[in-house]
Amino acid sequence: MAEYKEMLGEKFHIVQNGLDPNEVTEYLKREAGSSDAVFRQLEQFAALQSAAKTIDDAIKQAKDLAERAKVKATEEAESRKAQAIENGKEIAAKIINEAGKSVLAYFDNASSVMMATMDEAFKKAKDQIASNRNKTREQIEKGVWAEIDRIVKDVTRRTREPSNSKPQPTSTGPADKVASSTPSDPWQDAR
Repeated sequence: MAEYKEMLGEKFHIVQNGLDPNEVTEYLKREAGSSDAVFRQLEQFAALQSAAKTIDDAIKQAKDLAERAKVKATEEAESRKAQAIENGKEIAAKIINEAGKSVLAYFDNASSVMMATMDEAFKKAKDQIASNRNKTREQIEKGVWAEIDRIVKDVTRRTREPSNSKPQPTSTGPADKVASSTPSDPWQDAR
C-alpha cells in the first residue's frame, strides 16, 4: 500500500528519504516553469527534506539507544536482584545456623539442669526411702517385740495357773523359737 503526503493541493508518494523527488520536480516545473527561483526553492525543499531525514534518523537512533539502555538497565536490575537474593540466602543461612547453635546450647544446658535435678531428686528419694525403711523397721521390730512380750507374758501366766486338764507340752513352739533366736535384719539384705 503506497503512502502519500499532500502538499500544496497535490499528493506526493513517500519514499525512503522523504517525498519522491521526481514527482516534486515535475510538480514544480509544471507550476512555476524552469526559473532559478523555483530551483532554489526546490533546493531549499530538498535541504529541508534532508534535515527531516536526519531528524528522523536521530529520533530512530535515540529510540534504539533508549531501548538498549532499558534492556541494559533491566539486565543490571535482574543481576542485582539475583545478587541480593543470594546475599539474603547467605544471611538467612547464617541466622538459621546461629539459631540452631543457640537452640542446641539451650537444650544442652536444659539437659544438664534436668540431669542434675533428676540426680538430686533420686538422691532425696533414696534418702527418704532409707529413712522410711529405718522407721518402718523400727515400728515392725517394736510390734514384733511387743507381740513376743505379750506371748511370753501369756505363756508365763498360763504356766503359773493350775492346770486342770492337759499337761503342757515340753517341746518348743514357734513363739519360743522367735523369743530364743536372735532376730535377723530382713532390711539389711534389701540395702
